[in-house]
Amino acid sequence: GILDKNSFNQSFTIYPNPSEGVFNIMFKGIEGYLQIKVMDIQGNDYRHYEVLGLNSLTTKQLDLKELPAGVYLISFSGKDFYQVKKIVIQ
Repeated sequence: GILDKNSFNQSFTIYPNPSEGVFNIMFKGIEGYLQIKVMDIQGNDYRHYEVLGLNSLTTKQLDLKELPAGVYLISFSGKDFYQVKKIVIQ
């Protein structure tokens, strides 16, 4: 088809959110490497992960318990997409 379906079937779920520091990220429809960055709202980087995505459902656990409580952003970037989600550490 004319539309590239790959850009529409990527999904990310983060739970529990808010959390005390341990987050599960569930994603699917990702091919190749996925860069995951955790930063605060000022843009300071705290963590950087690289995950090999499979087209099937993949879950990755992030342990951020040593970060201070507050609001953080998690960015996901891959071959042809970029997405940012907000998380809260209680």
